[in-house]
Amino acid sequence: MMERINDAYGTIQHAPLRYAPQPTERTSRPKINTPVISEREHSVAINQLGFWVRFACGSILGLLISASIALRANLFDGVVPTTLVAFVAIAVVLGCGLGAAWGGDKFWYAIFGVDRRLL
Repeated sequence: MMERINDAYGTIQHAPLRYAPQPTERTSRPKINTPVISEREHSVAINQLGFWVRFACGSILGLLISASIALRANLFDGVVPTTLVAFVAIAVVLGCGLGAAWGGDKFWYAIFGVDRRLL
């Protein structure tokens, strides 16, 4: 029995594995209008898209907060300079946008006071 097992092993010893990926050759050229991008480039594009979507959502929140600040500043006519209100509004929009883009869910949990352990 051992002799038969050794003969069988000798036969398949250098055989390629079934599950090993086989290199594929491109026989046809890709279409001119179809860009060929690697998986890494696709991943980077998705991450950039996610960053800008989170930035836009955070900036919208910042605009709402800035509008609230501007309305409250108008209640105190002459007490708060308009340029200061404008700088604060820009800082709030950028701060919320970048906070949402870089912080992700942590930023939104902090803004809305949600305890993640309860989710």
